[in-house]
Order: sequence, then structure tokens, then C-alpha cells
Amino acid sequence: MNLSPKDQKILYWGLSFTGFWTTCGLFIDGWAHTHDKVDISFFTAYHGVLYSGLGASMAFLVFYMWKAARTGLSWIHALSPSYRLAFMGGIVFMFGGVFDLLWHTLFGIELDVEALYSPTHLMLAIGGMLLGSGVFREAMRCSDASKLNFFRDFGVIISFTCFMATVLFFTQ
Repeated sequence: MNLSPKDQKILYWGLSFTGFWTTCGLFIDGWAHTHDKVDISFFTAYHGVLYSGLGASMAFLVFYMWKAARTGLSWIHALSPSYRLAFMGGIVFMFGGVFDLLWHTLFGIELDVEALYSPTHLMLAIGGMLLGSGVFREAMRCSDASKLNFFRDFGVIISFTCFMATVLFFTQ
């Protein structure tokens, strides 16, 4: 990755914040489904929070991929391995969203446990966990975990917490 330290810090905090945003969207959408606040439409404000967080995360990654690629790096090497995996998770999440729209159009909105384990929701979960844990993976790749500082590395805590919250959401 050929980004300046300032750009790396902006990417770090941007992905930490947007990962939190996306995770909040997941819980808000889950709450809406369990409290009968959604109708048969896929296009709800609750999905809006979830997918806008994804869009913001992908915007950060694509922008910094483009910025690094402008320095002469190939697109594939423009991001570190941790952030490349996060980008791939975002792609999986986007395809999961499109398939989820088709799934709900063809089969309706699932209820109860079926909603957690539909193929499209599992695709969204896997993509979201890969995307949201990018900051955590990058910190583990670049530093000694025993030397993490709570205040300086709070984004790592956010990233790991969002990852675990998603795991817990789907296994509750």
C-alpha cells in the first residue's frame, strides 16, 4: 500500500466508523423485523441505514484504491492484504444485497429463524464481517497486539466489536 500516513489514518478511522454504521444498520433492521415494523417492501429506511453504511465503506476503499493506483501501483496492490479482503467482503455484501432483493421478491420476507439463515442473509453476513473486520485485521498484520493502545487504536476495538456483534446477531 502506497498511501501517506495521513491517508492511512483517514482510511483507518473511516472504515472504523462506517463499519460501526453498517453494524448499527444490521441491528436496526433486525429490530424492525422482530417488531413488525416492515411491510413486504425491500426498500425500507432500516435497509437504508444498513446499505448506506456499506456504500460509505466501499467509497472509502475505492477512493484510496484509486489514490494509491495513481502512484503507479496496480489496482490489486493498491490496498494492503487486509483492506483487499475488506474490499472483497464489500463486493460479496453488494451481491448479497442484490440477491436479497430478488429473494424477497420471489419468496417474500422470512420470519423468525429463517430470516437469519436464508442464503442471501448468510452472504450478507459473510461479506459484512469481512468488510467490517478490515481495520482489525490490518492492525493485527501491522503491529504487535500486546502493544495496542486503547485510545490510539480505538478503531481496532470498534472493528473487532462490530465483527463479534455480527457473529452474535446471527447466532442469537
